[in-house]
Parts: sequence; C-alpha cells; structure tokens
Amino acid sequence: AARLIEEAGGSVNAATSFDYTSYICDLPAKHWKLGLDVLADMVFHPAIGEEELRTEKEVVLAELERGEDSPSSRLFKTMQRKTWKGTPYAHPIIGFRDTVETMTRDDIMAYIGRLYQPRSMLLVALGDIDPDQVLAEAKQLFGDVRNDATLEEAAPASLPDQTAPGVSITRGNWNKAYMTVAFPIPCFRDPQNVAFEVLAHMMGGDKSSLLYRHFQYKKGLVYDISMSALTLERAGMLYLHATLDPAKLEPFWQELMKTFASLSVDDFSDEALERATLNLEDSLYRAKETYSEFASKLAYFQFFEQGAVSEAEYLHNLKYLHRDELQAALTQWLRPDQLSAVLLLPEAAEGEEAAVGDLEKSLAQQVETLWGGGKERAEKVVSNGNNTTPERVALPHGHE
Repeated sequence: AARLIEEAGGSVNAATSFDYTSYICDLPAKHWKLGLDVLADMVFHPAIGEEELRTEKEVVLAELERGEDSPSSRLFKTMQRKTWKGTPYAHPIIGFRDTVETMTRDDIMAYIGRLYQPRSMLLVALGDIDPDQVLAEAKQLFGDVRNDATLEEAAPASLPDQTAPGVSITRGNWNKAYMTVAFPIPCFRDPQNVAFEVLAHMMGGDKSSLLYRHFQYKKGLVYDISMSALTLERAGMLYLHATLDPAKLEPFWQELMKTFASLSVDDFSDEALERATLNLEDSLYRAKETYSEFASKLAYFQFFEQGAVSEAEYLHNLKYLHRDELQAALTQWLRPDQLSAVLLLPEAAEGEEAAVGDLEKSLAQQVETLWGGGKERAEKVVSNGNNTTPERVALPHGHE
C-alpha cells in the first residue's frame, strides 16, 4: 500500500497519541481515490504477515530502548505513572517490552474490531477535490462497517489527590541533572484550559519567560528550563523541565520553591501576557500550514470539540482572558501538596555516596518548609465563588 502511494508521488503514515490514532495519506489531488482505498485497507484490513509483524516489533522495541536512554523521555514516562496514577494515561503510548514482544496478529485484529467503530471515527479530506465525490466513494468503501461494540464515554479521570509533595530520584550514567516537576490539572474541556496554557507560556514558554530569565540569565542555576501545559481528553498536567549542574541542585531547588511560594499573576507584565496570547494564537495558525497539518487540526476540533466554532471560541477566550482567571488557576492548581518531582542524577562519586531516600525526603521537606499553605489557599478560592467546575447545558442536535 505504501509503495502505491509513493509511486503516485505521495506518502502515508500513522501516529498514535494518548487519545486517538490517526492515519494520514498525503498525495496529489488527482489520486484521491487511491488514497481513500489505501486508508480503508490500512484501517480495517491490514496485511499483517508473521515476518512483517516480527520486523515491526523490532522497530518498536528499538524505539522503546532509545526512549529509555533519553532523559526527557524517561522523566516523562515516570511522571505519567505518578501524576496520572490509576488512569489509562499512566501507561506509555508505546507500551511495554513484554506487551510488544507477545503481541499477535489476532490481538491487533481484536483491537480493531473492538475500538474501530464508525461512531468513534472521522474522515477528513482537504485539497482540490469534489466533496460530493469523496463522500460517495467513502460510503462505498466504509458503508458496510457497523457499530457492533459498546464504547464507554471518555469521562474526566479521577486524579490522585496527594496530601504531600512527592520526590523520586534515580541515579544513572548521566553527566547532568535532569528534572521534571509536575502538577495535575483538568482535561482540555475544562474552562480553565486557556488559563493553563497562558500561565505555562508566561512561566517557561520561551527564553523571555519568567523562569528562564530568573534561573538562567539572572541566577545562572540551569542550562535550560521550560514549562508546558499538556491537556488531554480526560486529564492534564502542568509540568516544568530543567537541566542543570548536579552541584547546583540544592540552591536551584530552594530558589524554585521560594519562587513558587511567592508567585502571583502580578509578577507578569501586561506585555508578557500579550506576548503569551499572541504566541499561542500564532502556534494555532502555524499548525495549519500544510494540508496534512490543517486536516489534523480540523479533525481535532471536529472530533473532540464542536467543530470550527470551537476554534473561534478558543481564540475569543484567549483574547479576553482576565487576570483574575489566571490567578484562580494558579492558586487552585499550582500547589505544594500536589507537586510531584522526578530527578535523574549522575552516579555519586566514590566516598560521596548519599542515600537516595534521604535526598528525596530532604527535597520533599523543603517543599513544605519553603512553600506551604497551598491547599488552604486553593480551598479559599473555591469558597469565594471561583470554582470553575463547568455546568453542562444540553443544546440541540446532541451538543453540550
């Protein structure tokens, strides 16, 4: 199938995220029928021979091993287990060695039969094509597929409610210290979603952000530092990543906790807020520069939101975001009791072996000593009427 697409001057690919799998065919418009035919075979009738399956397993296992050698990948997978414990998001997308090694063709076909239901699938076609012709061909290729399995609604996940900060340290063959600090946040449908994105960008979205300027330029404590908001269909995570000299771990950690403890929306200038909103708006537009990227973005809004109107709503919320909303999100979710930290440190020098457990306890204790009262402040935000739990209102045509 891939050979036919390539011979027609195109390419075909597939990708899996936490919430969905996408099959992408990019080729000259005159060959659109070939693209649909190939996609139909890839999705519902994959040719999986024993040798091909063995080869693909080796590719996945090699990628899995490369991930274990990558500090950022290893940090993130460890943080998944901590921040999203008890949810499907706690498992890495790529899977585990034993599940990959033991997977059979029957397992794959059973997965397709159970989850590839028409009600949970979406076809997006862009280009110099006739929509009516594409729709007619799609009905011909996919019209016999039926919804024959029960699918559960993807409700927001119940995240672990920590009562104290948690720190996990692993020593290994690294020459720097790598750190991720994360806080659980709600899913992307939560009204505070835009606030999370803006906060993350102002705090560590680029080299003009608060954390980068303070810890890299002013203090010289890190090689690099960033912050991001990852919001998925059922849960989210606000996480910081830093790379630093191991000798600077203690002063960096203390300064970070002090910064978090005193952090207020007033620390961000109007210029910083405007820059963050413009950059986020720009990133949305840049994500649609090619046909395949445009198709993916359209699919996202149509599949998980309410179509094109959701993009307009996102841009409106971004433009009119109020500082009070930012402060409420900051106080309610960036809290010491919800902090989880994962560190990768070099092996200790001979004669300087420090117990990992003692260091974990020391760092966790410093969180409580230097940055306390987060839960009480968050409860005060809710009690003052700033609870942003969404109210669901039924609209025509099954919308909410």
